[in-house]
Amino acid sequence: MEVKRKNKKKVFVREHPPREGRGRPTKYKPEYCQMLIKHMAEGLSFECFGALVDSCEDTLYEWVKKYPEFSESRKKGIMFCRLFWEKMGRAGAAGKVPMFNNATWIFNMKNRFAWRDVQDINHQFDERIGKIKIEIVKK
Repeated sequence: MEVKRKNKKKVFVREHPPREGRGRPTKYKPEYCQMLIKHMAEGLSFECFGALVDSCEDTLYEWVKKYPEFSESRKKGIMFCRLFWEKMGRAGAAGKVPMFNNATWIFNMKNRFAWRDVQDINHQFDERIGKIKIEIVKK
């Protein structure tokens, strides 16, 4: 216990031991890194990895912040996941995947990897008629 003086009065300050080691132990295991990469290489999402290790999505994101090796595994996993889906799209476009639904594949890629349709919009004001001419140019 430490004593500090403030306005000529004694103030007692209790020193607390470090908080590490308190609370519930983490479920994180170093082997989860390779498991995550393998999981995502099959085209599965980072978030559903929690079902394999019995942890919620919030816990997975905490592990990404706390364990640099897990964060790196997530980045690699996203790369392999994207590879899986791009190969799937290429095979589907070539007719190698029976009953391939390209609309579903496109929807998946837009949501999973932030793919977007890009449009240029050109506009001009015509002073003679007082109207704006808009032209949509698809790339």
